[in-house]
Amino acid sequence: MDARALQADSIEELEEALGELLEGDFKPTLAIVFVAITHDLEELSRAFAARGIELVAATSSGEFVDDTVYEDAIVGLLLALDRASFYARLVDGAGKPSREVGEALGRFAAGSCARPGLLVFSAGLTADGEQLVSGALESLPADAPIFGGLAGDDLTLHRTSVILGGSICHDGALALVFDQDRVELRGVASSGWQPIGATKIVTRSEGNLVYEFDGAPAIDVYKTILHTTDTENMMETELPLLVYRDDGSAVVRTAMMTDRERGALVYAGSVRQGSRVRFASPPGFEISEHAIGEVQEFKRREAPAADAVLIASCKGRHLALGPMVEDEIEALHELWERPTVGFFSFGEIGRLTGSGTDFHNNTFSLITLRERE
Repeated sequence: MDARALQADSIEELEEALGELLEGDFKPTLAIVFVAITHDLEELSRAFAARGIELVAATSSGEFVDDTVYEDAIVGLLLALDRASFYARLVDGAGKPSREVGEALGRFAAGSCARPGLLVFSAGLTADGEQLVSGALESLPADAPIFGGLAGDDLTLHRTSVILGGSICHDGALALVFDQDRVELRGVASSGWQPIGATKIVTRSEGNLVYEFDGAPAIDVYKTILHTTDTENMMETELPLLVYRDDGSAVVRTAMMTDRERGALVYAGSVRQGSRVRFASPPGFEISEHAIGEVQEFKRREAPAADAVLIASCKGRHLALGPMVEDEIEALHELWERPTVGFFSFGEIGRLTGSGTDFHNNTFSLITLRERE
């Protein structure tokens, strides 16, 4: 697979970069793009359509290429692939629950080829990533590879978008399906957040809205742990939850905002009533070391070779790690030294080591792509 990365700070620079890339023998058929909300998405779509390149894109909260982090940029991975190797579908989610959107994507993937591997990107600030994933898996084998993330908007919390070709969607999701007999997808998710305090029980929740922990109002519990009374300026993302699964694994859930009308914390994915949870502390450098070690083991065990690498890394992780996140991304790029493109997301889809596909926050999901010979 011939794969190239690009970066631009404007649509004009994007046009120039595409022109330079296409001057020689490189003939890309597919572009996976992450774009800051400051850019005109319609112009972005036209730039790729004019060159006959299928565009799959999501808005972001920061972007990176190889070992460099950008802000307000356009980054992309261009792939020269046989068009029979991939399929794409966008589902408008307006008025639909996230599970229904996921089910539609899963049915599309199952009908596309015998061994589908999915990249899923979702828009909508109230999208429930867990329901999206579980819906998609209904029509697919439990071990079907599904990776991706929730689109960002530079933390304005106003509007996120996904794009397929010339269609721009602000509430819904898209799936890029690879025929794994032609293109192999593999991936791993890693978090490293550590629990603090005692285990609590979610005594009242509905989907991704949490009302009570141990019978107490969730917002009051959150304020107590943060030592604040200022709900107007409370940074909900500062204190994620570790939600424990029946198999002992834990996924991270980040509160995106406070719904004061309903008295609930709004998480990026479902937090089921009755769940055992613990709050988690901000990570230090050892968390990155742990995560990179997990990816090293993943490379050794599952993906020694790759043609390209994609990464969805949580914006909450970026905020917690600060400048150390650049060291993490650089270390990940150096493992394969292949074109590496990624974005800071509002949620991640991937597999923790030794666990199945799930939806995560404050995590990164790394995906390798390799064309079969």
